[in-house]
Amino acid sequence: MTDSCRALIRIVALACALLAAGSVAAHHSFSGQFNADDPVSFEGVVTRIEWQNPHVWFYVDAVDEDGNVVHWEAETTNPNTLLRRGWKPDDLKVGDRVKVEGARAFCCDNVMNARNVVLPDGRSVFSRDAR
Repeated sequence: MTDSCRALIRIVALACALLAAGSVAAHHSFSGQFNADDPVSFEGVVTRIEWQNPHVWFYVDAVDEDGNVVHWEAETTNPNTLLRRGWKPDDLKVGDRVKVEGARAFCCDNVMNARNVVLPDGRSVFSRDAR
């Protein structure tokens, strides 16, 4: 094997290791990001949906007890798990009024992990197992 071939193998191996490390670092556990002891629920209007891996996110404008609009960011699980739990990508649409229940994030006031979402047709869809 030539020196240039060995060097190429080392470069490819290093690139693979760096990519794998980045993927692992990008993923997080529920308990590392969200506080199951700090439940949150609200009703509001969906403003944006990001149906993609590794987690589906949707955004909701809700009105707080003082009449102020609060912009919520709600994380769910991955698209495949949502499909297995009965969600379809078109179940949640921009403009829909929904009720959301879940756990608040440690990092931010208006970020949460959505466990249960009540859709406009009254169906409840679940993102996570109950904790």
